[in-house]
Amino acid sequence: MAAHPAVQKLPELPHTIVGIDVETTSLDPADGDIIEVAAIRYELSQDGTKTGREVEELVLLASPRQPLTDQITAITGITNDMVKEKPPFSALKSQVQEFIGDDLLFAHNANFDISYLTSHGLTITQPVWDTFTLAGAAWPTAPSYNLGTIAQQIGVAVPAENNDASRTEHSAGYDVRLTWELLQAIRRQLQLPADQYEVVVRLLQESKQSHYIPLFRIKNNRPDTGNEREKGEAGGAAISGKTPVKKNHYSPAQDAASILGTGGLLEQTIPAFTARKPQVDMGKTVAGYLQNGGLGLIEAGTGTGKTFAYIAPAIVRIEQYKRKSGPPGAAAVPIVVSTHTKTLQDQLMRYDVPQLCAALGSTARVSILKGRRNYLCTHRLEQALTRPGRPHPAGRTDAWLLIKLLCWLQQNDSGDLEQLNVSHQDSRLLRHLHADSISCRQICAVQRPECPYQRARRAARQADLLIVNHAMLVQHAEDAALPAAHIIIDEAHHLLAAARDATRRDLSEQRLAEVIGALAQLAPEEGQSGRHIRTEAAELTSGYQQILKDIYSYMQAHTAVGTIRITNTLRRSAPWQKIVQQVDVWESQLAFTLGLLRSTPAPGKRINLLEDAIRQAETAATEVSRFIHGDPERIQWLEVSQYRQNYELKLHDVALSVKDSLARMYQSVNSCILTSATLTVSGNFSYIKKRTGTEEAGEHRFASPFNIRDNMLIYIIEDSKDGVEQSYEQYIAATIGSTATLLQGRTLGLFTSHAMVKAVYEKLVKELNKEGIKLFAQRMTGGRHNMVERFRRRPDSVLLGTYSFWEGIDVPGDSLSAVVIPKLPFMPPHDPVTAAVAESEGLSAFQHLALPDMLLRLRQGIGRLLRTTTDRGAVILCDSRIVKQEYGSEVLNSLPPATVKVGPSSDLAAALTDWFGEHTLARWHGNRRAKKK
Repeated sequence: MAAHPAVQKLPELPHTIVGIDVETTSLDPADGDIIEVAAIRYELSQDGTKTGREVEELVLLASPRQPLTDQITAITGITNDMVKEKPPFSALKSQVQEFIGDDLLFAHNANFDISYLTSHGLTITQPVWDTFTLAGAAWPTAPSYNLGTIAQQIGVAVPAENNDASRTEHSAGYDVRLTWELLQAIRRQLQLPADQYEVVVRLLQESKQSHYIPLFRIKNNRPDTGNEREKGEAGGAAISGKTPVKKNHYSPAQDAASILGTGGLLEQTIPAFTARKPQVDMGKTVAGYLQNGGLGLIEAGTGTGKTFAYIAPAIVRIEQYKRKSGPPGAAAVPIVVSTHTKTLQDQLMRYDVPQLCAALGSTARVSILKGRRNYLCTHRLEQALTRPGRPHPAGRTDAWLLIKLLCWLQQNDSGDLEQLNVSHQDSRLLRHLHADSISCRQICAVQRPECPYQRARRAARQADLLIVNHAMLVQHAEDAALPAAHIIIDEAHHLLAAARDATRRDLSEQRLAEVIGALAQLAPEEGQSGRHIRTEAAELTSGYQQILKDIYSYMQAHTAVGTIRITNTLRRSAPWQKIVQQVDVWESQLAFTLGLLRSTPAPGKRINLLEDAIRQAETAATEVSRFIHGDPERIQWLEVSQYRQNYELKLHDVALSVKDSLARMYQSVNSCILTSATLTVSGNFSYIKKRTGTEEAGEHRFASPFNIRDNMLIYIIEDSKDGVEQSYEQYIAATIGSTATLLQGRTLGLFTSHAMVKAVYEKLVKELNKEGIKLFAQRMTGGRHNMVERFRRRPDSVLLGTYSFWEGIDVPGDSLSAVVIPKLPFMPPHDPVTAAVAESEGLSAFQHLALPDMLLRLRQGIGRLLRTTTDRGAVILCDSRIVKQEYGSEVLNSLPPATVKVGPSSDLAAALTDWFGEHTLARWHGNRRAKKK
């Protein structure tokens, strides 16, 4: 990036600053009260080498207008008894105002604290440092910027001498002190090369945030040891294996047993590794496919260790080929590993593959490749940084996103945008910076070799082992852009949905605005034709916006559920035909505009860009037309999501069938292996084979090495309330509450709707708070990663979540001892994809599609319980349909080989007591009492 000299005198660090934090009764200052305020003055070190010192503090409790709710007490730790004799904040505000004076303030998520204070009578005109914003720049990929979470991730805490009994954790005073420690870590972290520092200075000056400048420093030009770049993420863990690996004497002739088995290479080199027979057997099976070719399905039960079971043979196969020790005619590498989730991709790339390569002494070239939109376009970033006319209405937010990107590129130059933790607003801004821009396709491919996407593609072409996601796999296999000799598909139960999603057409307002905007940018800068084209482009953008508004009005008039599938019958209706007419007119206007562009002379260097932009516009117009008019090979539906006064309309358009494209992918390689913990329904592979076009595949099942029968109880409640009964929410809350009270937390509730999570949370929080049990709930108490981490660390807690919690959560030990499933996880009724596929193939939507899908999801949820050989717990199924409906037998046949009991709600506590034993329950309750003391 080009340097931009600062044009104003740079501010200096203040000598004293005041940290501030408030505890309140509501998120909204308009209807909430301040019940605690803490302000602490610090003397700030000027050179950044010392942390400074605390000078004085002011901590005050205040009484609210209404009694505190149990939810507020659970969050703040402040009880009604603590504030009943205190004055209201209005009587304390002058004391707070005098204390803070004119000193610069700092706070975590400062907008909240400052808005509350000013709404309740304080005058705050001095600058404020927000450590939430600063932490985002300092650690761009941290999973969470929640104060407690980010502090733990980077290893800062309140020193013991500043954390006496009167300064309890999560009180306002404690939070100020923790924010101070975080601020010192931020100051140490925000170091940039001189040219980047000057860019940051300019951005802060132009966005009227110059008071932040002293927190940034020019980086010393000391030799890079290689560790800093890898350790630039939150927590500072280098990209390497989790466990130390010893040197080995690996031979490429070794088989799976000598590597994975008892006394094998991995037991000798990886201290934490324990041999498991199912893993060895799976490793042999994978090695066979890699050696001999073919298509195979492998179901590996929980605890098999399937990742090592397929990565180890893959590395062996790579080394055999590289050392030319394979049999004559052996297939060539590369080997592609495909996953569904980012979590598994990161686990493979950061831990499992490096660990195995080190243990096996392999020099395999390993790379990861994602879709173009996942990468930052450095060309567009440079354009954004040099764009004149700052600030604009979004200048402050825009500036911090650009600063975050600059800091991130200094720590990690991969350009993989999925690594970033950004807000919803920032993610919208990033849409203009990803590598899918029309203007950067040809420029970056030819002129900018440092482009992250182009570098990732080059690395992928040179890789021996390439890690991708399912969508990337299907897309690139279809256009032969991803050459592979062998493919291993993990999390294969998601392959069908991912393959269909890969065919999705982007009909969003943002995409059309970008396509049409490119036409305006390529119009001649001078002359009548250029002005005419830009006018037409603006009208096209507003015209498409109007089409979307009219579609939203149609949705409001014709459905109350937020989703409607566009069928032939619907398209023949008079209201829809009006939309068809609008789109036809819009298409004609676009064709006219493209004609103007074609007839306008363009410089030689712009001809290719112009032709590409026109092709993109024609493609977009065709896709919009086929959505509105209909396409028999596609599934098309509308979805509206409402949030307060705002709404978001989505036009969904995916392929009806993906079996042919999957079949071509299987046939293009020597071997293809599909693996997951859940591929069978009622003990056979028929459903997954039919849906994924793998009818000819070999079938392999490897049971879990865990003693499931002795370690897992599945209790099916035969008299559970029906989901439509008014008392259903209370019933589920009571079931989870009694279970959590008996087990002193240690409970995960898996739901099928956010509304149910909210209702149960509100009914449970008071009861569990009295028992000293912490309740976490999706969308109620924080982000997914943050809640799972806190749940893992606190056995005395309960976690409630929806579908994203049914898989990918790993909580070993007795922190998770019970999984409560209120309802069988059927997909929503009238799901557009299910309905269209069933109609097309003459199937029963329920029996042939919804039921098998539910059974796979149910098995994933149950799989959250046992994660190690020593784990023990219970799954509680609160859905009496299992014993009342005909399909209940299929549910029972799909359950793991656990101890299964069917009984009434009234017997649940006794069954759990008998299962865990009174000694264990007494120990858990004793631990809780000891913690209270």
